Amino acid sequence: MKYATVLAFAGLAAAAPAKVSRQEQSGDNGEVHIQPFPYPPQSNNGNKKGLSWDGPPEAVHPALIEASSWGYNWHAPTENMGLSNVPMCWGTVDEQGQQRCEVQEIKNQLRTSNVQEKWVLGFNEPDFTTGGGSGLTPEEAWAEWGPRMLSIKDDSTKIVCPGISSRDEAVNKESGYASGLHWLDQFVKQAPSPAALKCDAQAIHWYGLPYQGTAEVRADAFKEYLKQAHTHVNQLFGTEGKPANMPLWVTEFGPEPGFEVDTKLLADFLTIVIPWMNEQPWIARHSAFLARLMVTPDGQLNEAGHAFINA
Repeated sequence: MKYATVLAFAGLAAAAPAKVSRQEQSGDNGEVHIQPFPYPPQSNNGNKKGLSWDGPPEAVHPALIEASSWGYNWHAPTENMGLSNVPMCWGTVDEQGQQRCEVQEIKNQLRTSNVQEKWVLGFNEPDFTTGGGSGLTPEEAWAEWGPRMLSIKDDSTKIVCPGISSRDEAVNKESGYASGLHWLDQFVKQAPSPAALKCDAQAIHWYGLPYQGTAEVRADAFKEYLKQAHTHVNQLFGTEGKPANMPLWVTEFGPEPGFEVDTKLLADFLTIVIPWMNEQPWIARHSAFLARLMVTPDGQLNEAGHAFINA
């Protein structure tokens, strides 16, 4: 999703849970044996919790900032909010024709930043052309990846592969091309090798279910989808039959899409999924959607805000 644009779609329910999330090796009886492998250590002081915000930074409740270690706003944020700001190269141009990847601005911010570990988020939902997606086919995204993201990448800066939706379709009716993990498959295949993308993490988005359900039902679907995506991503970026150790950044998630949310549902959902994500070594960072959905119209924390802080 992009700044100030209503999200027009929901993540689909996950397919059957993936059986493994690490290296697989089948025995003679067909059973799968899991070979664990290490993930890169976290450098954000062990706090994975991030904050996504839009609008003026002074409108973000200070308690939400205090509970978070990093944040982003779909741009190259320059505000000193006490967070490790992560700039985003959103895509090419938005629906208003405005440039949305300020490469030089991002480089300038990184040059003057004193954060321990510098990161840049890649294209935002290129698998969608509306609802905040940057609307890039896998071929277009690869053509833009070099002059944009790879020009930013250096020894001191890590980059995150494009943030994809959870709507896994070979042909999405809205865009006319693949979405979700299908889009990511085709994007990676555009490169000479997965390593040529130079990604250090993969961003994933997930929004609710296409039917009514409790926070517990939605949380279960969320967990299973992330497990499936984790396995898929590591196999995709692996080499010589060995999976990679690509961590996930869950940069947008919620029990339902859009700005008009049930704050009780959001609170219950966050209470379940944030502790679970904190326990998964393959989830490096996460940021619930959205800071302003966690406050009341008069700027006080609502129940979702309290849940976010306490989870």
